[in-house]
Amino acid sequence: MFENMNIRAKLVLVISSIVVVITAVISVVFIYRSSSEMKASLIKKGVLLAKSIGSLSANYIAGFQFFEVQRAIEDSVVNDKEIVYGVLEDNKGERILAKDEILEMSGGKEVKYKVVSLIPPDSYGITEKGVKIREVNYGNEDIIEILMTIEISPEVNYFLKLGFTTKYLVQSVVSNILISILVVVLFILLGMVFTLFFARGFSRPILQLKDAAIEFGKKNFDYQIKIESKDEIGILAQTFDEMRRSIKEYSEHLEELVEQRTKELGEAYEKLKEKDRIIQMELDFASKIQKGIMPNSGYKWRDYTIIGFSQPMEKIGGDFFDIFPIPGNKLLFYVADVSGHGIPAALITAMLKISVLNIAFETQEPHEIIESLNKRLRIINSDMSSQFMANYLTMFLGILEKENIINYSIGGHHLPVLYRRATENFENIKETEGSIVGILDDNLYIASTESFELMEGDRLIVYTDGIVERRNLKGDELGLERFKEMVLEGHRQGFSGKRFLSFLLSKIEDFAEGVPPKDDYTLLVIEKKIS
Repeated sequence: MFENMNIRAKLVLVISSIVVVITAVISVVFIYRSSSEMKASLIKKGVLLAKSIGSLSANYIAGFQFFEVQRAIEDSVVNDKEIVYGVLEDNKGERILAKDEILEMSGGKEVKYKVVSLIPPDSYGITEKGVKIREVNYGNEDIIEILMTIEISPEVNYFLKLGFTTKYLVQSVVSNILISILVVVLFILLGMVFTLFFARGFSRPILQLKDAAIEFGKKNFDYQIKIESKDEIGILAQTFDEMRRSIKEYSEHLEELVEQRTKELGEAYEKLKEKDRIIQMELDFASKIQKGIMPNSGYKWRDYTIIGFSQPMEKIGGDFFDIFPIPGNKLLFYVADVSGHGIPAALITAMLKISVLNIAFETQEPHEIIESLNKRLRIINSDMSSQFMANYLTMFLGILEKENIINYSIGGHHLPVLYRRATENFENIKETEGSIVGILDDNLYIASTESFELMEGDRLIVYTDGIVERRNLKGDELGLERFKEMVLEGHRQGFSGKRFLSFLLSKIEDFAEGVPPKDDYTLLVIEKKIS
């Protein structure tokens, strides 16, 4: 069959076959490399996340704050669709904490778990100790499992497992295969068009020889063909090839210039995009850390329920609250509003958490804690370059005694709202000495402590200015009086605990009419249970 084809058909067949083979090989290599890179990226991401959660969990486990570890695991599973389970195990391999979406989907029934293979960490450039990577089949789903050892002491170890589903990886590979098929088809069509055009041009000299032979047969001797070689076809082919080569060289030179400039622009764009991606990733990481150092929104202590909520205007903010027990069977809580937004404010909130925790073990007088914070913040401001704005904050800090007494001190913060169940109305608590923290020198800064009793059914609501300064479409501020009306309405409807907090947040959003907040906002509610 091949021998019976004319020259044009042979050229079309050969060149089209070459295009198909080259395109197919490139597509296979691309699919293999992209799938390997995506798998490596998933593994490195998993190790980094496991290391982060493990470092955070070590401190919480040492302090027996397992609920914080549970919250960190749940946040990771909920916020990342690729993570299907997170498990904390003890030395015996028994589950202590877990967030397992596969087990949840099975309705609590036993799910088959099988280790398929072990992946050497160093094959992906991972050198951290205590890290194991396994491919497992769990609930008929292929999983890449990252196991991180959390060393509490030489005798006590815990193990953190994070399971990453590969179904999204498979979907990406399938998408790449479909794209490659489309590219192959496109190149085949383009190759056939180019080949037909090329074959037509290549066979033209032979047709000219045929025409010359016909003319010679007609004895048209005026029709001349300049032949410098005994092989007329070779001469015509050589001439055509030289012409083609000249055109090709010119075209390739022009294409190289265009390709070089396009490549340079593409590289510059990718660098900018990568920098932006890194910045956004760092901000997301900082946001997770900031949320991670805040307490769980629900906190039970004796007959009291303490619930809090904080929402930054950006990914990270300057509002902060904390709740923790201190010696003497007491509970310390505070709400702070750091000036500014973003990373500087977030760093100050991290310093605030550590400082209050340390100071509270030296003194349990609220005003002395605030005065000590003012001194520390002044030191930070004095060390900063003049090109940076000074940092300051307002805060309300209270210590709940076992006799239902709250000792408190205020550093330039809004007075909280105190609702009395007995009178079904609000009561104004006393102002204390103490201005904005971080502005005055420590020898000029004076704070004081006041106290009141929180009785059964009473509520203390501490808030930041982002609450009362929230605006609606008309530009009206929410204000303190409207906020108090919302508190009354929530009480009359019998809400308490998280339902009461959710009700307040919902009413605030209804008032805002979809207008985004212009500041961070935080709520902390302390209520005493009715016997």
